[in-house]
Amino acid sequence: MLKRTCYIGIALVLAIGLAWSVVVGATLQGDCIPAQAWQVEVVESVGDVGGYTSLALDSSGEPHISYYDYDLGDLFYDFRVGTFWSNVHVDSTGDLGLHTSIALDGDNFPHISYYDASNGDLKYAFRYDGWNWQIETVDSEGDVGQYSSLALDVSGHPHISYFDETNLDLKYAWHDGSAWHIEVGEGHFEANVGSHTSLALDSSGEPHISYYQHDGGDLRYAHRDGTGWWSWKTVDSEDDVGLYTSIDLDSAGRPHISYWDQTNGDLKYAQDDGSDWIISTVDGQFDENVGEYSSLVVDSRDWPHIGYYDRTNGRLRYAYRDDTGWWSMFTVDEYHDPGQFTSLAITGGNELHISYYASGDGDLRHAWKENPPTPTPTATPTETPAQATPTATPTSAPVHKSFLPLVFKALVEATPVGGLGSTDSD
Repeated sequence: MLKRTCYIGIALVLAIGLAWSVVVGATLQGDCIPAQAWQVEVVESVGDVGGYTSLALDSSGEPHISYYDYDLGDLFYDFRVGTFWSNVHVDSTGDLGLHTSIALDGDNFPHISYYDASNGDLKYAFRYDGWNWQIETVDSEGDVGQYSSLALDVSGHPHISYFDETNLDLKYAWHDGSAWHIEVGEGHFEANVGSHTSLALDSSGEPHISYYQHDGGDLRYAHRDGTGWWSWKTVDSEDDVGLYTSIDLDSAGRPHISYWDQTNGDLKYAQDDGSDWIISTVDGQFDENVGEYSSLVVDSRDWPHIGYYDRTNGRLRYAYRDDTGWWSMFTVDEYHDPGQFTSLAITGGNELHISYYASGDGDLRHAWKENPPTPTPTATPTETPAQATPTATPTSAPVHKSFLPLVFKALVEATPVGGLGSTDSD
């Protein structure tokens, strides 16, 4: 794999009797950071909040986030207008709101699927007039609803993939405007298949689902065609792979999937090129454990973007691949163990947004970036893995200016990515 890594660093020494060392970190509560870097804010910090986040952007590019409150055991929904966040308590009838997934319809009204742990049910909430919620139990046959993933078709009707814990099956539910329809997406007698699901709909409204098969530790992919027939494929069976899957379709309707390699602790990526699956390792070096909680989106240029968690270093990471085939990687936030339950979305203008949970503080956070990154570090060729496209690895950490004395402020704001500091390998 071709690798390139660049860090932003600042080491300043003042000869006034003391040596000052300035460490880069995360930016919280609206602090600005240098051009080409991320802005980070705390959305909710009262109690232990922000588990199982899911993010969608409205027609104005404003973020809407569903999430779980660990202290209350309830489902919440927050949305931002300008610089102000509004908080909505959606459902509190038991321990519920886990495994949330959100989508917005043409009126920017939220639809949320989630798991009711008290009853073992798949539930669905819809804010039908912009104010009031309609809450439904979609499936209550056994223990169902974990790993829910929701998408809306062109008519605004919800489709949900999820896991049946009782029968160890992949399930799929959709609403036709009148009623819910439920079917088994894949189930093999005693096989354990269907957790870690992710759903995308094609232009015909047909489902494409990525998921994990526990028996064998494989990444699986299912697609239903216009006749109602399902087809299945093992995408990757090398070691124990396929957890934390995330799927999206490109302009040709071909699937792209990000997922975690549990055996090697790597972030992996699979792309259907029309004839076969191309598999590559995006991030995974030395003994580091990276790639959990991956969230993938393919932008209008067919570039894949992935948000994910670096467990070894306790930080939120982001990777994207451009037309050159190079992967570039960045550290978004590393303040108090952030990056679990990541959810990434992109506006039509390619503005990036990520919602996630910071376990060190028990906070819900939101990071965004006005423009896609355009790093130009030096490349150093290394071994290319089998079936992998050439990749590259620049990383940059945002500057936590609240840690910096004011005398350094102008210098930090004027420092471009790769400016001060040194190029190294990550």
